[in-house]
Amino acid sequence: MATSDQVHRMATFWSNVLEGDGQIFDSAADFKKAIAKYAIAHKFGYRMKRTNPNMAKAVCDLHSCDWYICASVIHDTGCFRVYKSNLQHFHLAGYSTQHKTKASKTVVADVILDKLCDCSKYRPMEIVRDISREYGVRLSYQQAWRCRELATSLLVGLQEDSYKTIPWLCRKIKESNPGSVAEYTFEQDGSFSKLFIAFSACLHGFTEGCRHLLVLDGTFIASKYKGTLLVASAYDVDDGMLPIAFGVVPSESIDNWEWYLTQLRHALQYEIGDELAFISDRHTGIIQGLHHVFPGCPHAHCLRHLKENFKKYLKGRYNQSFKAAMEAQLDKIAYLRTMHDYEKNMEVRHKMNRSAHEWVIQAHPENWVIALFKGNRYDKLNSNLAETYNAWIKDARELPICHLIDTIRLKTE
Repeated sequence: MATSDQVHRMATFWSNVLEGDGQIFDSAADFKKAIAKYAIAHKFGYRMKRTNPNMAKAVCDLHSCDWYICASVIHDTGCFRVYKSNLQHFHLAGYSTQHKTKASKTVVADVILDKLCDCSKYRPMEIVRDISREYGVRLSYQQAWRCRELATSLLVGLQEDSYKTIPWLCRKIKESNPGSVAEYTFEQDGSFSKLFIAFSACLHGFTEGCRHLLVLDGTFIASKYKGTLLVASAYDVDDGMLPIAFGVVPSESIDNWEWYLTQLRHALQYEIGDELAFISDRHTGIIQGLHHVFPGCPHAHCLRHLKENFKKYLKGRYNQSFKAAMEAQLDKIAYLRTMHDYEKNMEVRHKMNRSAHEWVIQAHPENWVIALFKGNRYDKLNSNLAETYNAWIKDARELPICHLIDTIRLKTE
């Protein structure tokens, strides 16, 4: 909390928001906001008393103090007019009310609205710091989070309302972008279930200008109702990223991946025998989904994720220099291009350590060793493109779902 002698420059603008009898406010909410701002500026606590749709009264938190203000609705207008007030405090000597100063969620949301509009990365801890420094009010992290959530809803609408517009948005995507795929499902109780979108330009770009290798990944959504974003992206001829299709599902389950991959197959108009390969981590949902939906399509496992698993296996088993040698050997094996070299290096590995050799065999080397891979992975051994996509849409993951969709659309153009 700010010190008592610190000048809270922003709060001084609120010192005269309450003028007394006869003052008119556009609504009861505006009247209550004015009281909250006035209390912050003058550093005292208050409580609302006898509040109903037609009348509101606020009094000082100190029971012996005569400060109060009353307002009532003006007939047929919705406006509130102050009809009685005493804006002079009577506090005993030595009594401090600064520790009672509080700010409502709506007031803080109003305060941070412009900053959030200018910087979507405005974080709760920054809100805690700024509100304390500029207004002398202490917020917890959770309070700041809720205030930020309210301010976001004022900017982009409520999360709940966003889900209701999905049918309309999907219809508009298909109308304005012929050839695009936009599919969704709802539960029996009317709640949102799953979404899949692939823009026609991205599908055409993949068919005509990309290597036929798709990188699959799932990442969490940080908005109020959470969920998971499933993504398929590809490398263009310059090794740049082209987003092909994305989906929103409750979680990375086998069923959800299978549903997403089924929509992807229809969007790509894939036929058995078409040249197509995939690369991803070894998530069970992806492995099972590809097996059922894209049978016969080669599936490469990301070497980076594999190495992380191997490090976990080695942890606590051997000394540091031996572990480094084993990890380097794993890297070397992954990049081998002939069966002769693969078999030769596996013999060396077997001599180095039999259990580490068995680990490699059980890790399905046919999915990550170039010499054993059945399809064309264009020397792409890692799913780094997934991390590129995650960074690309990082801030959008906190937005309501329709704004998330529109942000991806605008970035894709």
